Amino acid sequence: MNIIISKRTSRNTIREVLSYMDNPPSSIWYRLSRHGFTEPPPDEADLMIRWGCSPSIRTESEIEYNKREAIQLSSNKGKCRQYLHDNGIPVPKPIDLSRVNSEEDLPFVVRPTFHQKGKDFLIFRNISDILNDGYKINRLENPYASRFYPKTTEYRVHVGHGKVLVVQQKVQTSAPVGENWSHENGYTFEVVGWKSYRKEIVDLAINTIEVLGLDFGAVDIMADPLDSSLPIAVVCEVNTSPRLEGYTAQRYAKYFDWLVNTHETRHFEIPKDLRARHYAFKNRELVDEDYDLTFK
Repeated sequence: MNIIISKRTSRNTIREVLSYMDNPPSSIWYRLSRHGFTEPPPDEADLMIRWGCSPSIRTESEIEYNKREAIQLSSNKGKCRQYLHDNGIPVPKPIDLSRVNSEEDLPFVVRPTFHQKGKDFLIFRNISDILNDGYKINRLENPYASRFYPKTTEYRVHVGHGKVLVVQQKVQTSAPVGENWSHENGYTFEVVGWKSYRKEIVDLAINTIEVLGLDFGAVDIMADPLDSSLPIAVVCEVNTSPRLEGYTAQRYAKYFDWLVNTHETRHFEIPKDLRARHYAFKNRELVDEDYDLTFK
């Protein structure tokens, strides 16, 4: 038996992915609000895919894609960003809210540890902002702060087993309000063709997934800052249950079919001199297992 466990909030995404699969696993929906399953999980499974779902369950599985510990780390946005920073992955500079340096830390952004859909986004540009609006920080649950990164482009890179499933770029569809590039604020993602992949972007995404110990995930990357002294690209966050539809759902369906067919646990080795376009996990590789690269 092959199973996917997921929060009910992802049910539409998972249903669409399963509809495109040749060998769809059974689905077990994790009801986050009640911290329980809608049906008892099996005692054993040949393969288990965790879709952003990190509870401890009794199911014994020979193969588990995305371990619960890696999902827990990735879901804790503040802890994850500090972990990436400590392990050499470029992120917006972490700020200690107990001792803000007005000369080095401003402007900075504050968010709660767990957030979604661009909510609870506070930006402090100067001392006056801190004096006038600093009290709002206390309203956030376990807030974390980072130096503001003045991006001009943003990407979401979907990675699986060390190769790229999809690259999306965030584009503006209506007049934005403020600095937050959220869907609610007039932005959406468009798929980037593999011929237009940027090496520094896809390389950063793959390294991020590897450092976190994940098998797959979507890495949000901010790039091309207005301040030339900052890194060309930094990781914003990692999503282990991204919203999918259309082409992105189809790509994950092929990837999940590949997992079901191969039970592969090794990740691909990416040569340093590889061109960005060759980071793509091609349909031929997923279907025929005719790989361009070797495994680690």
